Amino acid sequence: MRQTIPLYRDRAAAGLVLAEKLMKYAGQNVAVFGVGASGVLVAAPVAEALGADLDVVAVRQLTVPGQPDQVWGAVAVLGDCVQIVAEHRSDRERSRSVELTDTVRQCDLSQLRQLENTYRAGRPSEQVTGRLVIVVGDGLTSLATMRAAASAVRRHHPARLVIALPTGTPQVRRMLSKAADEVVCSLSLGLLHAESVYSEDAGISVGDVRRLLSAQAAGATTV
Repeated sequence: MRQTIPLYRDRAAAGLVLAEKLMKYAGQNVAVFGVGASGVLVAAPVAEALGADLDVVAVRQLTVPGQPDQVWGAVAVLGDCVQIVAEHRSDRERSRSVELTDTVRQCDLSQLRQLENTYRAGRPSEQVTGRLVIVVGDGLTSLATMRAAASAVRRHHPARLVIALPTGTPQVRRMLSKAADEVVCSLSLGLLHAESVYSEDAGISVGDVRRLLSAQAAGATTV
């Protein structure tokens, strides 16, 4: 029988533990990007501990039109870079994902760019080129979404790209290692259910993300 004991109280607590794994980067020219709203909650304590800038990569899962339960990939937006990643499970699904790419550009990107602008309250994204960039997920974000976010950051030419997760299976870490220079993971999930990562898993609002990004930009302490 698989264990279901939560590993962390909430995402902020997970971020504090993850920050300890990343302290070797403290004081360097670092930018920390949370993957979506949930990733920002983990990334905020990391950025504070490292004395780094905090930002967000806007992401969303992609579903087949008319079939919202059929996820075929993910899209990430960072500034002028858009990255679409498909979850290739079979040749048939690979072919279908290519067919859906144009649909994504028409129906999803304008909303995602608007969300990105709302998160930052109109501010430009943090500088990536030539910097050490840490891309932080919450441990529940899909593999395709994490790969899309990392690829969008990579297109801005960071000096080094690190993916950081509070939890992850060996397979996830191995797959993400293809998209980054380093993958840092606080705890291995092993046989744990992903649903058991957080004992408190409250909803995350756009306002929460804006508050964290604004506080970090102003040099304020976030909790």
